Amino acid sequence: MNPSEIDYASTSPSYFDLSTGEVLVDGETSASEDHGWIVPIGMLLRSPDLFVEPGNYFYERLNTKEWSPDQFKAFARWIGQVIEPPENLNSKKVTVGTFRNAHRLGLGPSERTVQREYGGYSKLYADAQLEGVQTRKLFDDWSIDDVIAYLKKIGNGSTPTRPQLAARQRKDPNNPGHKYLHERFHDIGGFNKLLELAGYPVVRLWEKPDYVDWGVRFMLANGGKKPTSSMINYLSLQEKGPSFPAVAGHFDSLPNFQAEVAAHYYERRDEEEAARQEQFAQLDSEFSDGTLPLMLFSPFAYDSPDAAFTESVVNTLYDCEQPCSRIIAALGERETIIRYAKFQVLRSVAPNMTDETKIKIARNIDQGRGFIAAIRRKRMYDHLTPADIESEALFLGVFDFIWPVDGYMDSLKLDKGYEEFLKKQSTYKSQLRAAKKNLSHTQV
Repeated sequence: MNPSEIDYASTSPSYFDLSTGEVLVDGETSASEDHGWIVPIGMLLRSPDLFVEPGNYFYERLNTKEWSPDQFKAFARWIGQVIEPPENLNSKKVTVGTFRNAHRLGLGPSERTVQREYGGYSKLYADAQLEGVQTRKLFDDWSIDDVIAYLKKIGNGSTPTRPQLAARQRKDPNNPGHKYLHERFHDIGGFNKLLELAGYPVVRLWEKPDYVDWGVRFMLANGGKKPTSSMINYLSLQEKGPSFPAVAGHFDSLPNFQAEVAAHYYERRDEEEAARQEQFAQLDSEFSDGTLPLMLFSPFAYDSPDAAFTESVVNTLYDCEQPCSRIIAALGERETIIRYAKFQVLRSVAPNMTDETKIKIARNIDQGRGFIAAIRRKRMYDHLTPADIESEALFLGVFDFIWPVDGYMDSLKLDKGYEEFLKKQSTYKSQLRAAKKNLSHTQV
């Protein structure tokens, strides 16, 4: 039978004819003359070697666009029934690879379809009540922005703890655990760094360099202001930084802390400027080699009515000995470097994508998920996960340009609440002085 005719409620042994793409239930015969091609579906789903090049499919893809939630759940339960048990008793019976194999055989929806239409494999696992499933890679579809938003949501003003995340995952596998998050984002500092980016610094684990790093981010968020004792205490009360006594305990005095922070602040600015200049030097080099399409940096709308005329104008605009300077003047440093950074990642993860498509994606100035989603919308690259794309950006040294890890710019920026805090502090001090004065008069 055609895969679209599978009865997912059936528990009969099922086979797959590799030569025709037919599904055979126990007792049926195949139109294929070579019956050596007929293999138990459960064995194929378990196979680690069932690989199809991205964008190429040996068998017709199953149309699941009209599937209801019940059909997704029935499909998942069927997978759990027909797959052969693992040889290693410590291995999980069902993994994401199981469902990928089913899709490659034309037996079920793609990973992207499950994510878009159902909310992801973890939700499907829970709703279908599957047992013995692997959840380790379910959250590779989450970008760093998704993770930070999740931590902020469950924190709700208080620092999310490891036991809290573990309890939520046990209750609902649609939630990631702290171990996975730590391993996935190890390159940027792991779980503690994610907490910090979500606005929950883990001060009790800090060492001296962590305090300095916090002070540097404070100065970046507040236009170069050095943190004072009142500023430190205000943010500490909001669980956004260390207390002043903790700072004084590590640095002996506030001036010592401020001096060390300021030195690292200027060093950090110099390093970021050096990284930008390195990108611009590389950009100039690629222009000299003729390896970069000038339309990537067009200040005009990409799909203008007369594309040929627009391209000729752009070529004229940047036809000089220093095109990089012209581009920066036309677009600004930030947009120039983001476009170039995205184009580098696209060349690496999507080498067969046309330059026109790469340019359209790279020119979208929206950061974060917009860039990843634009890549994965292309059928040939829908197998890529945010983790794949982010890792490549880290390898190329452009991660911070595309996804600037600057959540601290909001969480550490002094707001109107600080002014109210100062007023209360002033009122409290006045009342304390008055009380001491009255006490002295009374004693006299």
